Amino acid sequence: MRFVYPLVVLTLMLFSIAAGFFIGKEVRDNKDDGASAELARQAELSLNQVNVRCDKQHQRLLAVEHELSRISEIDVTEYLRLKDADVKLAKLSEIMGKLFIVFLNYSLVSLPTEQVEFAKAQSGEKLLNTTTDGPATPSTPIGEDKGSADGSDADHQIHTSPEVPAAKSNGRAGWADAERAGSNPTMSNAKDFLEHTAIPDLRAALRDGPPFQEGDSRLAHILGAFSGQVSFFDAKRPKTRIELEVGPVEVSGSQVRGHLTLRTFKDGVQAGTSNSNGNLDDLMTSGSPSTALFLKWGEGKFFQLYYVDQQDGFVGNIYEMTATSDSKRIGTITLTH
Repeated sequence: MRFVYPLVVLTLMLFSIAAGFFIGKEVRDNKDDGASAELARQAELSLNQVNVRCDKQHQRLLAVEHELSRISEIDVTEYLRLKDADVKLAKLSEIMGKLFIVFLNYSLVSLPTEQVEFAKAQSGEKLLNTTTDGPATPSTPIGEDKGSADGSDADHQIHTSPEVPAAKSNGRAGWADAERAGSNPTMSNAKDFLEHTAIPDLRAALRDGPPFQEGDSRLAHILGAFSGQVSFFDAKRPKTRIELEVGPVEVSGSQVRGHLTLRTFKDGVQAGTSNSNGNLDDLMTSGSPSTALFLKWGEGKFFQLYYVDQQDGFVGNIYEMTATSDSKRIGTITLTH
């Protein structure tokens, strides 16, 4: 019997070592599976980001093609019909100016300031971005401290006075005239720009809005994921944050088709989500010629969004339809990546 006890102990030790080996192997395998799953998830996210960027660049190229076709069909045709040499030379200068403006608008070239001003004067066209002398650098939003530590979206918030500013344009198309006459929207001039382009009668403006055309630059700009803080004029309204995701879109006939998700957070809690797959009826244009993109927000609210090239984001007015079918400007928003 004196040999039985050591044998039992040895057997138990060997069994423990073997069990530890197999358990350890299973743990390692599980860790490897978890790491593989995480790598797969990261790869999928990266691929989705690449797809969005490719779609965005594709939309920008379509917009360039549309602008160049317009110049070819209208301006070049008119040039070829002219007989007077001086008139032809003036028309040629106008065409060259328009070409430069197209390339500048879509960041295909950069020019010194004096050449940009010359192109604008020759063509009569408006420059959609303010890129000169090389790549644009982000502006400092109103009220932002450059040394902000938390990096929150409050850094990009448009600071407005509690009272509702009066619109500085009158008439149905006055806001659009103010848009064309004023400076291009930036984060630093957003407050004044949005006050000047406030719409007195949003319902009428949207009612006559034409459908989007293929190559519309606004559809290229809106692709991707954006978020931002709402600045209500009424301080009693809850603190509201918006998240917007727009996937690949295409123009089919008179409809814009694609994917759009709009999430609303109030006081840090998700309060609503709008998902659109197929026809994106919540994206709209106005009856008056404008660079604004209009987006429906929930029940009876709308964003009037302007693209800011330097941040690849948007600034905009927020409207709410009243019981008497009028519209009321209730705040502003900044959306950034």
